[in-house]
Amino acid sequence: MSVCTFLAADCPLAAWEPSQDYPLEINLDDGTIEDGGAEDNYSLQPFTYYYFIQENSVEVGAIRVVDTQEPGTAKRISPLFILPRYRNQGLAQKAIRAVEALHGPSNWELATILQEAGNCYLYEKMGYRQTGTTVPVNDKMTLVIYRK
Repeated sequence: MSVCTFLAADCPLAAWEPSQDYPLEINLDDGTIEDGGAEDNYSLQPFTYYYFIQENSVEVGAIRVVDTQEPGTAKRISPLFILPRYRNQGLAQKAIRAVEALHGPSNWELATILQEAGNCYLYEKMGYRQTGTTVPVNDKMTLVIYRK
């Protein structure tokens, strides 16, 4: 079963409240979440893994891996993030190596923002290669697909 624990950010987050109350039912037997008609019902994904990235016992980021363990199906990293003050210390590289060790070193894919040169550099440094597929999101952002 997927598990997600929320961490406090190192900056204040705006409060948000729904426009109405919705009943929330989580059924672990069939893996569904029903929120009484809200437009964002989700199904629990037993093939999704969340990992915290720690430095000196402090959570400094997280990485999510989608691994269906079906033959021929690529594993996905989506997303990977490091808190700003911990970036450029090699932590993302260590996290990628760790999940590749846990889930297998080959048959990976991911998407990142083409305009974020640091993201592209990181993934290429880790052996990921652009597939040639891009997905324009808007006039200022394009996703680029990588495989390893």
